[in-house]
Amino acid sequence: MRLWVKQRYRCGICKKQIRRRDLFKDYINLDHIVAKSKGGTRDPENMSVTHQACNQAKADDCPCNWYGPEFCTTDIHGGDGDRRKRQSEELVNPAEEESLAIQEKANER
Repeated sequence: MRLWVKQRYRCGICKKQIRRRDLFKDYINLDHIVAKSKGGTRDPENMSVTHQACNQAKADDCPCNWYGPEFCTTDIHGGDGDRRKRQSEELVNPAEEESLAIQEKANER
């Protein structure tokens, strides 16, 4: 609950609002920002409240592609963290990109 408040009641990935009544539903997840498979911990600083769909889309991808360049480390990219940080500043959030694609398809119908 504290993490949700700290995130201003929003998904850590797509930034859309998560309502209090939805907080403990199956479609809301607790995400490891740096995936456990990449050495992430269970520390509160490495956790984020997310929509299940956002969390599944992220999988164990680099967090800089989803949470921003400040989460990119050389450990994740094998020494090219600075390059990835610069690149990620130019990238569109993949969750936003997917959402836009879905909206465009719906508008075509």
